[in-house]
Amino acid sequence: MTVDCDFPVADAPKLLSCVVPEEPDVMTPRDEQYYLALDSEIWAIREKAFADLFNDGERAVATLVAGAAHHRPKVRAACVALMDHLADERCCTSLERALRDTSPLVRRHAVHAIGCQRCKVRPLPVDVVGALVERVLNDSSPRVRRVAVHQLGLQPPDARAIEALTQVIATSNDAGLLSRARHALALQRSHAEGAIALLSAAPAARPDGAGCRESPPGASER
Repeated sequence: MTVDCDFPVADAPKLLSCVVPEEPDVMTPRDEQYYLALDSEIWAIREKAFADLFNDGERAVATLVAGAAHHRPKVRAACVALMDHLADERCCTSLERALRDTSPLVRRHAVHAIGCQRCKVRPLPVDVVGALVERVLNDSSPRVRRVAVHQLGLQPPDARAIEALTQVIATSNDAGLLSRARHALALQRSHAEGAIALLSAAPAARPDGAGCRESPPGASER
């Protein structure tokens, strides 16, 4: 399996208001072995650890949550990247913290993991659009902003997304960001028009309530 786990650290200037990762409270010897492998300079070792955690599925989530607070950026990035497919509600706090990590790579993977809800067994209980808009408007890394803009286009129609994308198109000089923003805005508008069309096609509610299933008169008195 080919996986994106070659994690360069120096990618862009650090955020001024960054979150300093906290060391996890509990770390098992097995976890430590995974983290050492994910931080290895040898590609094959990193890839095997990444693949093994992926294949562990739900059983790996606790390891990923602890790893998302590891002191090594490569480990944090790998664990957050795996949350793209494996995250559940236990990962929400870790992902929200990762959005403001000192490493742009960690932030980029966090943006993707939060935005890509369709890859998960069930959607995460987070304000996805709000998180993406905040990164689009405030992140210092062009690559993080580009991923956030792309993910906005994949979300259900939302006025906040349309407003943020419109602002990017009006103010940005980044060609890569602009092309993604235009595409994302077109998708958002298309989603919105589709939702309006569905609402318009839905049968109107009958004002007399005749379409509701109610107990026959006097039924409750029997």
